[in-house]
Amino acid sequence: MQKGRCIGYTQNRSSGEIHAVGSVVTQLIAGETLEDGLREEHVRYRKIAGRGRRNILFIVDTSGSMIASGRLSLVKGCVVSLLSDAYVTRTRVAIVGYGGMKARLILPLTSSAEMAAQRIDAAKGGGSTPLLDAFRLAMRLLDGVQDEPAEVVLLSDGGYDRSRNMSSAHVISGFGEFCKKRNVPIYFIDSSGGTRTAQQRAKRLAKALHADYRRLEDMRAEELAEYVSQGF
Repeated sequence: MQKGRCIGYTQNRSSGEIHAVGSVVTQLIAGETLEDGLREEHVRYRKIAGRGRRNILFIVDTSGSMIASGRLSLVKGCVVSLLSDAYVTRTRVAIVGYGGMKARLILPLTSSAEMAAQRIDAAKGGGSTPLLDAFRLAMRLLDGVQDEPAEVVLLSDGGYDRSRNMSSAHVISGFGEFCKKRNVPIYFIDSSGGTRTAQQRAKRLAKALHADYRRLEDMRAEELAEYVSQGF
């Protein structure tokens, strides 16, 4: 059991402890009975105060189209907003970008809003989408904070370069299982912004990662920041 006192319940799995009363109440509020047991979508977790730093890892598509469309500026606004009161919330943010030949660490874990803004502004794009490489880099970063709460925010249109060396599906499911085992929730922000086919592709990727799914075009920067800050 994590140190700190329970201050409520949340959908955020980072505490790893189910809040039984909150789960039951949520299901009853939804108008469902408990005759067949508790449904997975109604499970809630203990919200712990005094549990240490919160680490948020953004994995962001930095292909040329993302930068040209201005969608990366939405990420900048979200990150700067999250870090504006980092001293109080004890929040740190890191950004892994994937676009071009390989994934790279755009922003190491930091609580500095100024550094975050500078690094995002300097981000370079590329045509390819080495998402699988980004997952490998993300796992190394998460290994470094395995004793602290962490979350992953993936900004993607669902497209990625296939691996020549191993099954792409294996890499994707492996990252999803890695995060699930460590109680690191993944939140998928679909940046495809358009066709039904693109959205279906993004939803398939989100499902393979056991990730929560939202559409970027339905959000403004402040809404995205609020969404992240509340633990989704």
